[in-house]
Order: sequence, then C-alpha cells, then structure tokens
Amino acid sequence: ENETTNIFGGKEKTILVSSTKHRLENSAEESLVVVIYDITRIKELEQKALRKERLSELGTLSAGVAHEIRNPLNTISIAAQRLSSEFKVENNQQEYADFTKQIHQETKRLNKIVTKFLSLAKDEETSREEVNLSDLLNDCITFFKTETDNLNISLNSEIEDPLIITSNSDKLKQVFLNLFNNARDALEGKAGTISIKAVKNDDRVEIYIEDSGCGIDVNNREKVFTPFFTTKESGTGLGLPTVNKILNDYGGEIKIIDGKLKLGGACFKIRLPA
Repeated sequence: ENETTNIFGGKEKTILVSSTKHRLENSAEESLVVVIYDITRIKELEQKALRKERLSELGTLSAGVAHEIRNPLNTISIAAQRLSSEFKVENNQQEYADFTKQIHQETKRLNKIVTKFLSLAKDEETSREEVNLSDLLNDCITFFKTETDNLNISLNSEIEDPLIITSNSDKLKQVFLNLFNNARDALEGKAGTISIKAVKNDDRVEIYIEDSGCGIDVNNREKVFTPFFTTKESGTGLGLPTVNKILNDYGGEIKIIDGKLKLGGACFKIRLPA
C-alpha cells in the first residue's frame, strides 16, 4: 500500500493506493488489481483533531501559566507608573520618561498576548444568533476602506445577498479583521489589491479573501494555524489559530488555497453552514 498526494482537476487530493496480484486457478497468467481510495477528507479531519488535541493540552497548562505571568506583570506595570509620576531625575529627563513609558507599554502588550493565549486555549460557550453575513461583510469592508484608500490598496468585493448563517457577529468581525490585517501586512506598505468574495454553495457559505502580497509558502499552509508559528518579525503566532478556533466552534473551517483571481498572494477560503 502506498499513500500519495497528487493533483486532480486543479485540486489537491490525498489518495491511498492498494495493489495485489491475482492468478486464476489453472492459469499461468497473472493480473494486477489496483484499488484507489480518496482519503482527502479523512486527512483533513485528522489534522483538525490534532489541532484540537494541541489546544486542549494548551488549555490545561494555560491557566496556571497566565496566573504566574500576570502577577509580576502587574507589579512591573505599577512600578513603572510610580517611577514616572512620583520620581524626578535631574539629568536625561526625557530619556527617563521614555524608558518608563516603554516599560509600561510592553507590560500591556505582554498582558494582551497572555489574554489572547487564554482565549485560544480554553473552551468557551458559543452564543449563537442569526447573522446576515452579507451585511456584516459590507460593514467590515466600509471600515477597511478608509485604511486601504490611505495605503493606495484596491479593495474589491463581490458579496451575494442575503447570506444567512447561525453564528456570532462579534466573533466573525474578529475573524475578518484578523484576515484583513494579514492581507494588508502582506503588501508590506506597497500598492496592491485585496479581494473579498462571498457566495452560497449548496448548504454552505464560502468566503474567499485574497491579496496580491508575498503569499504563504506551500510548506507553511498548515503550520500557520499552529499556535506561536509566525513568519512576521513582530508577530505572536496567535492570530490565525484564533481565527481557526472561532470558525470551528461554529461548524466552519478555513484553509489556504491557490488564489482564484491569480493575484499572486495568499487566498483564504472559509466555509460556514448556511
């Protein structure tokens, strides 16, 4: 038996090939029987289960670690604020003020990372409501457009209406904001294009977010959903894992595919139950 990955109809498939020799009774001739199984979906489910198991292990560890980190963080933050407000230096006053301000800002940033980590690792109750995804996406696009206009980024959209799903609008906004920020960062301050498309396909709603940025190496397409994996110098590696968890909580999924518009960058495909 041999497991292999190949391309079928423009789509990547994982197949299992099993072959055996067969000889009829009283015959010298042999024949070969080959059976091919499409196990793409099984592999996808295995990867999802593995991610969930990792998050479960992180959840067991996270509460105690967060507590141990937050206590000294709080002390450092208070100390920095007191140094800034209660103590005066005779020399290098501006440098002193900048240092104390930086300490305070960095403690806030680290606390934010701990909070993101906790929300990613622990199981939360998922509140559900009927959401018109078309309206929500158009609101997000209006919000994004102010920034894209300033950065000379072309923001294109094609949204079917209505697209009704059962989810949580605040959580979905978090998903789309994260993906938009990734697309913007991928353009590295240069002019480019971000495309957002949403359509209904049978019992699923599909959203495609594509950019003309630097793209994601094919070998990293699964790794980017692993906590703390990042290719950004200042990244935390928690954004896409959080996006993945939110979508999984509402019966959805996200994957990176070859772009339909051939913009040259990354293309994220989201599927949610209609």
